[in-house]
Amino acid sequence: MAPGLNQVLVYVGKYDADILNKMATDNIAEQLSCSWHWSPSDPSTDTPIFKEFASQGQSLFVAAGDTGAYSSSSITYPADDAWVTSVGGTDLSINADGSWSSESAWPHGGGGVSPNKIPIPWEGALGIVPPECDGCYVSTEFPVFDVIEELVLPEVLDVHFRSPTVWPDLSGASTGTNVRRRRLNPTDFLAYKLPLPSRAVQFRLRVIKSEMQKAEPLQAQVATELRALMPSILSKAFSRGLL
Repeated sequence: MAPGLNQVLVYVGKYDADILNKMATDNIAEQLSCSWHWSPSDPSTDTPIFKEFASQGQSLFVAAGDTGAYSSSSITYPADDAWVTSVGGTDLSINADGSWSSESAWPHGGGGVSPNKIPIPWEGALGIVPPECDGCYVSTEFPVFDVIEELVLPEVLDVHFRSPTVWPDLSGASTGTNVRRRRLNPTDFLAYKLPLPSRAVQFRLRVIKSEMQKAEPLQAQVATELRALMPSILSKAFSRGLL
């Protein structure tokens, strides 16, 4: 299980921050293990310590829990922190003499999508949710709206809000003292007036956008091939091989 192990350190304390901070300050053990989870979560205090672990070569392994995956109680803290390694249990089978026989993942281990770790929408990010993402989790930081397609096609909104000329108008519908942390105000956003093209033009835009999306893989392939050729081209250029 742990070849070369010469000691086991056990940290005991009343508060999570005190225990974690002691682990980091001692900086003795390179592998740290935690089988606890606690609530409320305290990432503002704990995450800086987790980052300190990483910076000095300490790895923290945290139990994923035993309430199954993708349920309201399956995401536990600090197992969902990005700076720790969440570890699930296993079913272990041994032989009559106690030696290892087989091992498989335990089906009741915790896990899933943590709504607390979904990136927040900085700088007025806007987007159209594709059909394949229907039913996915979304942070409450992202206001979600239903598009009335009888009035406007989603593709038209997608093209419109990608234009940098529109962003200054939308900034007035955002709140927050820091530019990078402004949040969209749903009520103000719904009051935004969008000049709509005719339905005929909207459907033409849909076709054009679809054709452009079909060309994107080819464009990416050409760019990859050009990057692969560039070293050879430069070599010939500097060796006077190009005339």
